[in-house]
Amino acid sequence: MVDPGDIHPPSGSGRRGSKGEPRRLEQVRIRIRRSTWIVVALAVAGVLILAGLLYLQQRAVVVESHLLRQDRIMEEIEGELSQKQERESRLVWLMAHIIRRFPEGGASRVQAWSLLAADSGISQLSIVAPRGARLLWSRGESQPWLARKFYAWKRDLAVSDLESPPPDRDSTWDAVVSVRVKGVEPGKDLELSGTGRSLRRAVEPFLVNRGVSLGIVNSRGIWFPIYQREGQETAPVRGVPLSRAVFDALRRGPRGLLWRGSGGEGDPLPHGNLVNVRPIKVWGGLEWLLVLHLPRREVTAPLIAQFGWTALVFLGLSAVWIILAWSLLRRDLRLTHLEADLQRLQELRRKDEQLLYAEKLATVGVLVSGLAHEIGTPLGIVSMRLQLLKRRTAEGHEDRKTLDTALEQLDRVTGLIRQLLDFARSKPGSPQRVILSEVARSVVDLVEPLARRRNARLELDLPEGLPAISGSPEGLQQVLLNLVMNALQAVGDHGTVAISGHLEDECVVLAVDDDGPGIPPEHRVAVFDPFFTTKRQGEGSGLGLTVVLGLVQRMGGELRVGTSSLGGARFEATLPEWTQEGGTSVNYS
Repeated sequence: MVDPGDIHPPSGSGRRGSKGEPRRLEQVRIRIRRSTWIVVALAVAGVLILAGLLYLQQRAVVVESHLLRQDRIMEEIEGELSQKQERESRLVWLMAHIIRRFPEGGASRVQAWSLLAADSGISQLSIVAPRGARLLWSRGESQPWLARKFYAWKRDLAVSDLESPPPDRDSTWDAVVSVRVKGVEPGKDLELSGTGRSLRRAVEPFLVNRGVSLGIVNSRGIWFPIYQREGQETAPVRGVPLSRAVFDALRRGPRGLLWRGSGGEGDPLPHGNLVNVRPIKVWGGLEWLLVLHLPRREVTAPLIAQFGWTALVFLGLSAVWIILAWSLLRRDLRLTHLEADLQRLQELRRKDEQLLYAEKLATVGVLVSGLAHEIGTPLGIVSMRLQLLKRRTAEGHEDRKTLDTALEQLDRVTGLIRQLLDFARSKPGSPQRVILSEVARSVVDLVEPLARRRNARLELDLPEGLPAISGSPEGLQQVLLNLVMNALQAVGDHGTVAISGHLEDECVVLAVDDDGPGIPPEHRVAVFDPFFTTKRQGEGSGLGLTVVLGLVQRMGGELRVGTSSLGGARFEATLPEWTQEGGTSVNYS
């Protein structure tokens, strides 16, 4: 193929006049447009990433502030529970001392009952024996529940775990925590019981208006909703057994976790709540889990409020991005306009070259028209006289050699005049269907003897199935013959001339390559000009390539010159393909 930097002759009116132009500006425009959209996409991604990072950073700040507040709440609740167990243990020891020292119905017992009534954490006091229990004092009317399991705590003192009341008990028995003193009387124990409501009243001052809910998980994995942020509970507080997976997840002590539990019966925590868990030691060495949780909206609402400034920053960055994108698009638009202007300038330059070339051809035509007849007639007379003298001169005479030389030079002048007349008078005919392979083989047959005399090699490489072209068989033969003859003259002895063809964009490309010295780049501008030649004086007229170019353009094609892969010159004639409609769209006028 011809190198991109090769110089083309002025284009004719063929269909490939615009396809052969370099596409450097188009490639530059595509690269700049691609880089523009890449920059815009990176800017958008940067803004979104920055906004996401700001959102995550502010959410982390909001979540951490909630967690710090919950940590303080848990410390206060843990301290209150510790004080409560100490207070109830002292109260139980005091009641045990009163029972041991003072008989039933005495003033001391009445005074002790008054103290118990003043303590909101006490639900009832009972004397428990192996055969039954006797209620000493109660805030309700229920009988003691004797099925609880107690755990050793201090000397002669035991406690029960947080647990639910039996199904047949009223609200007095909800979520009981009990303390028992053994041997307060011979064979009898003293039991003091509290309720879930009393436990809730103990922690409520630390939770009210804090926006959180509190649940306690006892040592056996039963969940008790002690405090709900939506309001006070009136029904008995009953435990919910947790599933093993949920219990294990809570025992790991998650802090600041957006809960993603199962949502089934074994998971009382609402999905999406912010959960903070702290294990604590209570009566008897039992381990409870304090679970503070609040709805996700409590995290997102202040976050949305605080994200207002982030939104302003985001809008500012968006404005910067829009300005950047608009500037890049304007630059791309200006480049497109510049490309269009350059293409128009190139088109004008091409038309100027065509006009200049036409002017040169017109000059040649005028010159030929004015001189052909004036020179041709005297030359014919001179030729006839010289031939007459030759016939009258004997063989081997010195004058006979002189006459042969004169007639040979006169034939050269006559051939030049005939070539000029053919060039000036050549008119385009109607387009015909031309088989390139047939024309090429006929040309090879014509020049084969000359190639053998020069020890040159002719190569013909035309693929099968190459479509026919639209043109003139005689014109195509003259084009190919001139190009091959020029190549044979350029390669000299032992050279190579290759004829090839291929299909490209609905056109047939006919190429002639040689391994000769080639055409210097500085001569490619004028190689198709009339009378331009690089041969020695007397070896060429400089009209061969001009005639070839004219014939190719009349057939609606385009002729290019460049560097061959063989090392010499390469001429490419791009000719329109013959269509089934009976011709081609090329204008032959």
